[in-house]
Order: sequence, then C-alpha cells, then structure tokens
Amino acid sequence: LATARELGEWSGATTLAELLEVESAGEDELYAALDWLRSRQNSIEQALARKHLANGVLVLYDGHLHLFRRAHTCPLAKRGHSRDGKKDKLTIMFGLLCTGEGIPVAVEFFEGNTKDSLTVAAQIRTIRERFQLDRVVFVGDRGILTEARLRENICPVEGLDWIRSSEINITH
Repeated sequence: LATARELGEWSGATTLAELLEVESAGEDELYAALDWLRSRQNSIEQALARKHLANGVLVLYDGHLHLFRRAHTCPLAKRGHSRDGKKDKLTIMFGLLCTGEGIPVAVEFFEGNTKDSLTVAAQIRTIRERFQLDRVVFVGDRGILTEARLRENICPVEGLDWIRSSEINITH
C-alpha cells in the first residue's frame, strides 16, 4: 500500500515512479505483480543461484520478523517474538539467503512465532537440494547459528562450514 501511495501523483516529492519508469500503479496492479512474481519464485531463485552461487562460496543468511500494524488475512501471521518490545502483535518471519557480496538469491516465509534459529534446517535444504551445492560456508549471527543449530543442523552435514559473528569454523 505504501508503494501505491508513493507512486501516486500527490506524492510529488518522490522519484520512485521515475526510477521505476512507472507513471502510476494502483493497489490491485501491485498485488497482481506480486502474484506474478510469487508464481515464478522458484524459477527466479534457481536462475539467481545458477548465476551467483557455486560450490565453496559464502552463503549469508538472516531472518527478520515483519510486524503487522493493521488487521490482515495472512495465514502465516502469528503472535511472534517481536524484538521491538511490542507484545501481542501479529508477525511473519522471513529468511533471506544472499551471496557473500549481499546479492539476494532466495527468500522463504515462516509463521511469525518461529524463532530465527529454527529456520536454519530449511535453508540448508534449499542450499543442498534445490541449489545442488555440496560445499558452502554458511554465515549467520548468534541468534540463528545457536549451539543447538550448529550441533543438529550444521556440523553433521559434510561440506558445510560456518561463520558465526566473530567465530570461524572451516574444516577442510
């Protein structure tokens, strides 16, 4: 909705419409574009992975909670672990895989009451099964690469090394 507002003529001070070379776009058009992207997400992510990922690369991962400020119908929205101190708010969790240079490659959405660290197994499956990478260095912060995640999801996987905050563990 904010994007639709920013593309509107009344916003005047913004250059978003110019940058995107879009005269205007209403909410319905933007939602249709998101639906189009969603239907092609897998093929887009596969193409990005082929172009930007290879065995032996760094794969950066981070999770983020999105807080809903208004009523909505998102099936993933749950009362989550809001980091800004707002309790009883609906959130969704999303995880973003990027190249070592920070180029986004894949995004996955989780229920809002999912802890960051519990999304690691899904990301490893994406790296290993969907993107067919046998050897990568998985990079995450302490909230994602907890001792339990390292023990259960990272260390048992052949060819999967890790970097957490200031720690580095390269086994090969």
